[in-house]
Amino acid sequence: MEQRNQYTSLQQDAISDLDKTKAQLAAIMSEVKHSSDLPKAVENLNNLLEEQAAKSVVKNQLHTEAMQLMKKDIQNVSAIQNSLSAIERMFGKVNDDIREDHLKLSDIIYAWNDFQESKDRIVTDIGKIDKSVEHLEVPNDIFQASLNCEKAKKALEAIKRSKAALDKADLKAQAVIKKADNIPGIESEVRRDLKILNDAWSNIYERILKNVQQTESQAAIWKHIEDTKTTLLQWLSEQNNEIIKAAEKPNEKELAAAKLSKYREELPAQLRLNQSIPHKYSQLLNSTDGKEIPTLQSLVTLLNEGFATLEENARQLEALTSTFNENEKTIRKNIKDTGNKVSSLREEIVKCEDLSGDNAKILERLLKIRSLKEDLKHYDGDIKHIEQDIQTMKANYPNFENTLSKEQQALKKRYDTTVTYADKIEHALLSFLKKFHNEKYGALQRIINTHKEKIQWCLPEATSDKYNLQVKLNALEPIQGVLDDCNKRKDELQESIKALGQIEKPESVKLQQAELDHLLLDLDNLQQQYGSTKDILESNIALHDKYENLSESVSNWLKETETE
Repeated sequence: MEQRNQYTSLQQDAISDLDKTKAQLAAIMSEVKHSSDLPKAVENLNNLLEEQAAKSVVKNQLHTEAMQLMKKDIQNVSAIQNSLSAIERMFGKVNDDIREDHLKLSDIIYAWNDFQESKDRIVTDIGKIDKSVEHLEVPNDIFQASLNCEKAKKALEAIKRSKAALDKADLKAQAVIKKADNIPGIESEVRRDLKILNDAWSNIYERILKNVQQTESQAAIWKHIEDTKTTLLQWLSEQNNEIIKAAEKPNEKELAAAKLSKYREELPAQLRLNQSIPHKYSQLLNSTDGKEIPTLQSLVTLLNEGFATLEENARQLEALTSTFNENEKTIRKNIKDTGNKVSSLREEIVKCEDLSGDNAKILERLLKIRSLKEDLKHYDGDIKHIEQDIQTMKANYPNFENTLSKEQQALKKRYDTTVTYADKIEHALLSFLKKFHNEKYGALQRIINTHKEKIQWCLPEATSDKYNLQVKLNALEPIQGVLDDCNKRKDELQESIKALGQIEKPESVKLQQAELDHLLLDLDNLQQQYGSTKDILESNIALHDKYENLSESVSNWLKETETE
C-alpha cells in the first residue's frame, strides 16, 4: 500500500510538472509578439527542452516504481501500465510541443532574417543607385549633359532591375507573414518594413525617372545649343571672311553688294537663332534651380560679340565701298576732265604746226605753242595728283585692282605725247626762225665779205690810168645796189633778232646780237669803204679829166701858136 502511494505520488508529481511545463510553454509562446521577441523565446524553449531532458530521472524513477508495483500488485498491472503509458505520452506530447514551437519559431527567425537581409540588400542597392545620381553636376556643355543623362539612364535601368529583388523580398515577407500567422505583431512589422521598402524604391524610382527626364531635357537643350552654336559660329566665320575679303577688294562693287545683300538677307534668321540660346539658357536655369552656367554665359557673350563684330565689319564694308566709290568717281572724273583739257590743248597745238606765212606769223605760232606748253604744264601736276590719289587708294586697299591705273597711265602717255608733240612743233618753229636768221646773217656776211674784196679791188693803184680807174668805178657802181639790199637785209636781221629776243634765252640773244652788231659794223665799214673808194676813183678820174683837158688846151694852144 505504501509502495502504491509512493507511485501515485510520483505519478501526480510528474503530471503536475508536465502541466507546469505546458504552462511555461504557453507563457513563452504568448510572450512572442514582435520579431525582437523571437530570439528570447527560442532561448527559453531551448532551456525548457533542457529542463525536460533533466526530468528523465523522474520519469525513470516513476518507471522503476511502476515495475516494482506491478510485481507486487499483479491484479492492477494493466492499470499501472496504462497510467505509465499515459505519463509517457504526456511527456512525449509536451516535448513534441516544445520542439514544434521551437522549430516554428526558428523557422520564423530564419524567414525573418532572410527577409531582412533581402530588405537591407535592396536598401543598400537602391541607396547606391540613388546616390549615383544624387549629386550630378550642373552640365557646362553637351558632353557633361550627355554624361549626366547616361548616368541617369543607367540608374533607371539599375532601379528597374532591382524590382525583381523587391518582388523576391515581397515573397519572403509573405512567407514570414504566413509562418507567423498567429503572431500579429510580426505580420505588422513585416508589412511595415515592406511598405517602407516599397515606398523607398518607388520614391527613388520616381526621383531617378524625373532625373532621367530632366537630364534628357538638359541634353536635348544642350544639343540644341551646341548645334546652334556650331551653326552660328560657322555662319559668323563665313560671313566675316567673305566681308573681309570683299573689303580687301572694294573695287569689286558687285561682289561687295552681293556679300552685303546676302548678309542682310540671312541676318534676321541667324539673330532669331541666336536669341534661342538665352531662351534655352533660361530653361536650363529652371531645371538647375537657378544655378548659373558660366560656360553658357561666355557663349552668349561670345556670340553677341561675334554678331557685333560682324555688323561692324559690314558697316565698314558699306562705308568702305561708299568711300571707294566716291574716290573712284572723283579720280575718274579728274582723269576725264584732265584728259579733255589735254585733248583740247592738243587740238590748239596741232593748229600751230604750220610754217606758212611770214616770220611774224611763225613767231606768233611759236609764242602760242609756248603759251600752250605752259598751260599744259599745269596738268602735269594734276596727273601726278591723280597718280598720288591712286597710290593712296592702293595703300588703303592693298588688293586694289582697277582700270583707274591704266586710265591714268593712258592719260600720262597722252600728256607726254602731247608735250613731245608740242616740243617738236616748238623746235620746228624755233628752228625755222633761227634758220631764217642764220641764213640771212650768213648771206649778209657772205655779201659783205665778197664785196669787201670787190671794193678792195676797186681801190686805185698808183699806176692806174683813167681807163683803169673808169673800169674800177664801173665795177664799183653795182655795189650800191648791193649795199641798198644789205640795208634791207640789215632791217630784216634786226627784226629777226628782235623776234629771237622774245623766244631765245637772253644769253643766246646777247651773243647773237653781238655777232649781228659786229656784222653791221662790217657793213658800215663796207659802206664807208665804198664811199671813200668811189670818191677816190671819181676824184682820180676827174683829175685825169682835168689833166686831159689841160693837156688838150695846151696842145690846142701850141697848135694855134704854131699856126700863127
